[in-house]
Amino acid sequence: MNASRSVKLRLAGLLVLIAGLCGCGAISYVLHKLAPAGKGKWVEAQSEALSEGKKVLILVYADENIQYQHGQLARYRTAAAVAEQMQSKLKVEVVDPAIVEQFQASDLHWMDRHPSQIGRERYHAELVLYVELQEFTTAAEESGELLRGRIEGNCSLFTADKSSSEAELLWQEKVKAVYPPDIPQVAEIGAAERIRDETVKLFAENLVKHFYGHYEPY
Repeated sequence: MNASRSVKLRLAGLLVLIAGLCGCGAISYVLHKLAPAGKGKWVEAQSEALSEGKKVLILVYADENIQYQHGQLARYRTAAAVAEQMQSKLKVEVVDPAIVEQFQASDLHWMDRHPSQIGRERYHAELVLYVELQEFTTAAEESGELLRGRIEGNCSLFTADKSSSEAELLWQEKVKAVYPPDIPQVAEIGAAERIRDETVKLFAENLVKHFYGHYEPY
């Protein structure tokens, strides 16, 4: 076994030991200290509520204007992208967004209930991430003939293991994504769908990174 591989194995063992003793926050701190310089500014997690193994419901609301332009696609694509990021970065258990979308499409009055109530009673979730989309578009502000994805939403994380009146708001933040970040693109065949997908992916990344330590460019 070469020296480099031996060091990597010892480091992996150390991280497993730290996780057992101190949790995921300690791992983030160690990785921060061991990471090479020049990666940007280290940002701590705003909340560690989404810990490994937690069962989470992602519930997305899109107003009539967004649904008129994009149908149920905006709601489902957003939830699916956030679920993928959560499972990748946080190792949580996420209620299948396809099943949740079926429920939302079949129950037009689901908005009348608190998100925590839906999470607890229907899906036996421990936490609910509620995303209220305020903007979801691929039309550039500069011109209707150009494309630039923009997604914005108010995001809230609630406990779901108590009654609605006792549900605790654990975290809340407005999240945005713009793609491409520099200049709009010409509207070509297939460009709108590609830009929409990239914007949704970026939105999900921007949302989920609030829950784990990471580097941000200077």
